[in-house]
Amino acid sequence: AIQKLALQPGGCAVELGCASGLIFQLLQDALGPDGHIIGVDLTEACLLGKACQIDAKGWLNVELIQCDANRFAFPPHVNAVLSTFAYTLIPEHEILTNELLDITSGNRMVVLDLRQAENWPRWLFRFAAFITSPFGVTEEYAEQHPWFEIQISLKNFVIKELFFGGAYIASGNVL
Repeated sequence: AIQKLALQPGGCAVELGCASGLIFQLLQDALGPDGHIIGVDLTEACLLGKACQIDAKGWLNVELIQCDANRFAFPPHVNAVLSTFAYTLIPEHEILTNELLDITSGNRMVVLDLRQAENWPRWLFRFAAFITSPFGVTEEYAEQHPWFEIQISLKNFVIKELFFGGAYIASGNVL
């Protein structure tokens, strides 16, 4: 997913749903110390944990914002938007997808997320939803297909299935 962002040193990337914070190191490596990373998450507890990680590593170029992703105002200097295993959990993600159209044309967007694989037995999907339920995953999310909205909003759209169709990476440039 990071490679598909095609980040350049000194650029600016937004991670929507940065709860895990695992991506920050990869973004740091790609953007360098002159880059700018904005982590957006709804939960204060997740951001507090990330703030400690950021302080411990001495990263001065990371900004954390507690906000509903649908209400986040993208700064004009953003070059890339990334969401890892969070886009489907954003209520009314189609609103967010439409907001992305306000970003300067040509910026990259990459979504790495889960989905119900067509060839999986229903019981396997139910089990996967159950074990990920502490992260807000429910069986209802199987009815959502955010890659359709993403595809409409991006040019050079590419989708790649992972884990036998149980996950995907959707990427492209904002129109």
